[in-house]
Amino acid sequence: MNICAACENQFKNPRGLKSHIIQREFCLDYYKTLFRIKLKQDVDHTNDTLPPMLVDDNGNDLYVLQDILDDEYPEEDDDVNMPIVNVEDEVLSDLLALIHKLGCPLYSFKLILDWASKAQSMGYVFKGDNRDRRTVMARLTKLSELQSMKHTNNHVQLEGQQQPTSVITYPFVEAVKSLLDDKELTKMENLVLNPDDILACYESKNENIDEIHDGLWYKNTYDQTIDDPDTQFLCPIVFYVDKCHIDNKGNFSLEPVLITSTIFNRKTRNLPSAWRYIGMIKDIKNKKNSPKGQSVRNFHAQLTIILGDLIQTQQNGGFHHYLKLGNLNKHILVKTPIAFVIGDCLSNDSMCGRYGGFTLMYRICRTCNCSWWNSDDPTIKCNWLFSAPMKALFDKQKTDELKLLCQHNVDLAFFILTLAPTLMAFLVLHLWICSIHFGLVL
Repeated sequence: MNICAACENQFKNPRGLKSHIIQREFCLDYYKTLFRIKLKQDVDHTNDTLPPMLVDDNGNDLYVLQDILDDEYPEEDDDVNMPIVNVEDEVLSDLLALIHKLGCPLYSFKLILDWASKAQSMGYVFKGDNRDRRTVMARLTKLSELQSMKHTNNHVQLEGQQQPTSVITYPFVEAVKSLLDDKELTKMENLVLNPDDILACYESKNENIDEIHDGLWYKNTYDQTIDDPDTQFLCPIVFYVDKCHIDNKGNFSLEPVLITSTIFNRKTRNLPSAWRYIGMIKDIKNKKNSPKGQSVRNFHAQLTIILGDLIQTQQNGGFHHYLKLGNLNKHILVKTPIAFVIGDCLSNDSMCGRYGGFTLMYRICRTCNCSWWNSDDPTIKCNWLFSAPMKALFDKQKTDELKLLCQHNVDLAFFILTLAPTLMAFLVLHLWICSIHFGLVL
């Protein structure tokens, strides 16, 4: 009792329920529709009298709500005809209740109706024994030839966890192939490649440095990566990592790892269709008094699993693919060095293994070793940080030196990857740093 039939919220008394219905437009519309349906079903048409009890699905007496539903309630001496409640009213009422219960946005009501109308116009008949979602997804996956992009559940034993943790990964090579084979994405106006020679090193005709391939970084990467310009294709990879909350109160989250390529111009990279998932990092809650850096180590343990396919691909020297871009149609070897990683401060600190925070820190930036005390000195000379020396400190377990650099004692997942030949590649990445000369445009 005293439970709203529209939104399932519970109240202490009928007065609270009544106040709630008045204030919630959706619930008020629902009850008005319900009132019409109940009257249509329960009125004794023999003597035109109402039944002694008229209730909703939760047992609430609808007569208690008479004054707020009076525009739907016919007085005994009122000569107004009862509105006719048809199948459409019932169907639309059920749909309103369904989208509200599922937490769908308001505009989904029209989208669902448009979809149903289109399906009906195509001759589709909705049956009571419709297939479940898993069966439909399996069939569509087969028809679209997407079996190779199916996710995999991997298990890794994380620090401080009693049971192995499941890590979801997607095949890296298939993700890159799907980008290269997308006809909409790979239109020449979307690419930063030479239209006359796709495999050649890109030469910008614009005096302004606007795209990643306009910088010195791209030219250095091409010269150091491509051995045979006639059979090899440079496809630098861009990562995006950021935490997404998956519950209303923000207690649980996932950190999706997505990729795209610098062969697409900035306008195209801003499209959701230009990105592909390669994995999901779970947010593992640490217990009190857990060892320092445990969350970062668990982060990289999962990230190493996610990057496994990319690591194998780089160790194999790339992957073979039949490429159709512009006037090019041939089997080539695709090479995928990492260009940079995009993320917010928290994600990039975890990615680089740097201590979180900035106040009273010996190192406040991922790029150099500038301290908090020197951060207001414009004449300070920065000492750039590189990945190789940082890895050497970890390999030799120089914990004191790592502490002075505010660096967690963690084996970073990117240590074993082929990075772009520039400043510490991923460790220079800061969300607000823009170093176009080196190709780092974030």
